[in-house]
Amino acid sequence: MKVKLLLRNPQDYLRETADDIHKLARNPAPELHPMSAETEYVRALNAAKLERVFAKPFLGCFGDQGDQLSRVCMHPRALSLCLSGCVDGRVAFWNIPRRSRVLQLDAHSGCVQGLCWHPEQDLFYSCCDTDRTLKAWRVGDDLVEFSRPVSQRHLDFAPLNLDHHVSKDLFALSGDAVYLYDSRRSDPVGQWKWGSDSVLQARFNPTEWHLLAAVTKDNALLLIDTRQREPLRRIRCEFRQNALCWNPQEPFVLATASDDYNLYSWDARRLASPACVYRGHTNAAMDVDFAPTGRELVSASYDCTVRLWESGRSQSRDVYHTKRMYRVFAARYSLDARFIVTASADFNLRLWKARASEKLGALTPRERAAVNTAEALKQKYAHHPQVRRIVQHRHLPKRLYQAQLEMKAIRGKQRRKEVNRREHRGEDKEPFVPERDRHVRGVDE
Repeated sequence: MKVKLLLRNPQDYLRETADDIHKLARNPAPELHPMSAETEYVRALNAAKLERVFAKPFLGCFGDQGDQLSRVCMHPRALSLCLSGCVDGRVAFWNIPRRSRVLQLDAHSGCVQGLCWHPEQDLFYSCCDTDRTLKAWRVGDDLVEFSRPVSQRHLDFAPLNLDHHVSKDLFALSGDAVYLYDSRRSDPVGQWKWGSDSVLQARFNPTEWHLLAAVTKDNALLLIDTRQREPLRRIRCEFRQNALCWNPQEPFVLATASDDYNLYSWDARRLASPACVYRGHTNAAMDVDFAPTGRELVSASYDCTVRLWESGRSQSRDVYHTKRMYRVFAARYSLDARFIVTASADFNLRLWKARASEKLGALTPRERAAVNTAEALKQKYAHHPQVRRIVQHRHLPKRLYQAQLEMKAIRGKQRRKEVNRREHRGEDKEPFVPERDRHVRGVDE
């Protein structure tokens, strides 16, 4: 004898509340939905349009600082705290959710060149190239204590940047060379230099604690092991690299911002050529920072824009700009990778969303499911022309649009010139030099 058992779950047909929508039964049989592919494509197209409709990345401005900002530093453990340094020597302590200044002090007599937090203690360091001093400040509940430096150190050189060790009481100062200081000693415990020009920035590797990367004014990228007396390697580039940052999730990858309007990502295991070239800016790239997830980058540029990039993809994912924002000198991700803080020459500190159309606040399970469905549809139909055009299009000011057209014409002219040169010199059979190999002059070991 055959017995069939009917099982019904009340959650499949009953509403959770009286204000909820009615649940409808749906048969997923494909023969009952002959237009399912067309319907899904229309849904993907609408999802791409709605993303651009609700794209409002700018959250607010922190207020006028009285002078242009040179540095931004995020707190290593607190999401809501950050520091900013001005050209006139002032350092401000900010509360990001309230967009309010907690305290401001006259730290130096010139431009603040470096800011960094202690990874474990409530201390931060600042340095200046005018008065040649390095100061340590303690942040606590007593703001009076914050207004006086804990320690002050006079240097024999003009510091250009500053970075703290991941776990030890060591910090690296860049100037005419790379200096390694211990907080308990007055003299440097290490010094590295290759060439005669100054070092713009030096950063510690997040996992290999003895590894340093530095960029110099003579268009070089240095790899330094603090256990050795001489740098490990020197990469000679075509243009100067203004800033660098290590990938927190892939510590063998680092990114640099260059004067030739590009960003470069490098693999520390193979430094003969960059792993990827990020093109899109129309003026010098001044700063770069990796997201805590390691999947995205943010760059600040002299062309008054902030661009977001996916790691390994040469085209920018988004570009942020405002009417009043001037040259951007610094950009940093928040610890949750949801927000970006930028410092510009128009005396303002700005807060942006990392995802322009992301809804702030708590999401209901139905809203979260709708967002995930829209993202899956856009990824599935990303290669379709209409969806791709809507997702990639960005409205730019006229000056930026004209600059992009000019850069496109210059690159097209260079390609045509190379093709003609190879044709007339009989070099047709020789292989083309890849784009990423054209920006490195050589590697010295």
